[in-house]
Amino acid sequence: YKHQIAALGGKTWQWHDGAAWGAAQKLPLGVPGRGSATVVGDRIFVAHGGPYSDTGKGCQSAALTVAEFDGAEWKQHVLEEKGVGDAILSASGAAVFLFYVKCPEGEKTNEIRVRRWAKGAWGAAERVASEELRINRLAAPIVSAPDYAALWWDSLSEKGQPRTLRFARIPNP
Repeated sequence: YKHQIAALGGKTWQWHDGAAWGAAQKLPLGVPGRGSATVVGDRIFVAHGGPYSDTGKGCQSAALTVAEFDGAEWKQHVLEEKGVGDAILSASGAAVFLFYVKCPEGEKTNEIRVRRWAKGAWGAAERVASEELRINRLAAPIVSAPDYAALWWDSLSEKGQPRTLRFARIPNP
């Protein structure tokens, strides 16, 4: 952040200005779930989806929430009110990609969707993939290549069967 180091963890964040750490400041998200963060220019993005569980409970639905720090204040955006599982951010060039699992409603198909932030606005959700098996985890670099965002995910299979690992490369126009 600002060409220095920022540390985000728990409910606080702070940044180092090259000489010393600043005071710890409160993060705006109180949403349950695993958080993800990335930086584009002088903006920090933090996202939360639903809580992760590897205990076979299935998709644990929550809202999809993103907080954006523009250098002066945090702005919170609720992009989906419910039905979201695991979520992760990745920066690509001057854009931010938000990948997330859309929990199934009455059917077994789990979808991976993406929203792209560019020029100050979040785009509409687009489907990246659908899986018959429950999606276990999403993984993405904090910063992807400037012309695409990378995403990996694995699916839980029947007992005794190997897991499936997949990859997607989403162009950044």
